[in-house]
Amino acid sequence: MNPYKRLGIAQNASVLEIKRAYARQLKSTRPDEDPIAFQALHEAYTYCLDNVGNDAVEEETVEEIEDASRYQEAEQSLADPPQIERLDVIHEIEDNVDDETFLDDFINRFAQDTPSEMVRWLNAHPAMFSIARKDAMRWDILDQMEQVYPPVSIEMMEVVKQFFGLDQVDFKAPWLIDRLTALEHDFDGARAYNALHAEFSDPHTRYFDRLIYRELSTPFHFWRRAFFMLMFGMPRRILELWQKFDAADPNAAQTHLDAASVSFWRAVAVRKKITLPRLAVAASRICFWVPLASFPAFKDANLVTFVSPAFWKTIVGNMGVWATLWLAVCLVNMTAVALRVRLQRTK
Repeated sequence: MNPYKRLGIAQNASVLEIKRAYARQLKSTRPDEDPIAFQALHEAYTYCLDNVGNDAVEEETVEEIEDASRYQEAEQSLADPPQIERLDVIHEIEDNVDDETFLDDFINRFAQDTPSEMVRWLNAHPAMFSIARKDAMRWDILDQMEQVYPPVSIEMMEVVKQFFGLDQVDFKAPWLIDRLTALEHDFDGARAYNALHAEFSDPHTRYFDRLIYRELSTPFHFWRRAFFMLMFGMPRRILELWQKFDAADPNAAQTHLDAASVSFWRAVAVRKKITLPRLAVAASRICFWVPLASFPAFKDANLVTFVSPAFWKTIVGNMGVWATLWLAVCLVNMTAVALRVRLQRTK
């Protein structure tokens, strides 16, 4: 099978996207249950990492590149994947505590307790005195942690990592490293997303910025949409804010922002073709601003002037001129985009 199809990613995926896809696949492909499928998954993963495009690599942070190199160093050790302890060993522990009950309690405390409260609870748990039990619980602990939103604090993450030895995982268990790294990236992004949400929901933030955020995060409102359609500088400012949220946490942005609003303003910003949203914005601006700007030309205008055919003929003529100019600019932009694409294909 094509390695990219095996991971469910595009061929131009970045290092971070490859790592996250690999971590997702690991949830259903455990090395202790199906070593052959795991080996095939890991081979697809290493192939994709080895063939990441230079442009994609340059976009990753130094930390992510170094992290990717660590997996390449571990490749040799995976020629014969080590057998990790199955959950069956839990039943050999003398106290034989119910795992599901422990995991349920863990996830509730992980999401709600403070780090100090979590430390006290874990240290007081009699079944957790065994190092072998902690090692066997790692995979299930990661399963539970991935279900938490909003993300916990960095301090809580450190507590759990230290207690279960996740901060000491070596290359003999790269699948745990991958999942933990992807989880920490997701939590970091979610924290950044929540910080942006708090900033643009704060009453001390400028009202106009808060209004832009409401346009992106709440359902369609006619007068708000009409206001933004008439404002110059849109959709640039709206899309800049959307890009901030999307860069912080793409999954949260897709879930919590209004998809219809995002789609509308992205369509307005398209330059390679004339979309209906783009046409609607241009028409509303011409119909509103051109007549408004034409009124000062009629200094001595009275009620008779405003109902005269000559007045409206002038208004319509001005609107036609601006509509023609707008279409001309659109054609120039579309031609420039088409030429740029053709030049890139010929290189």
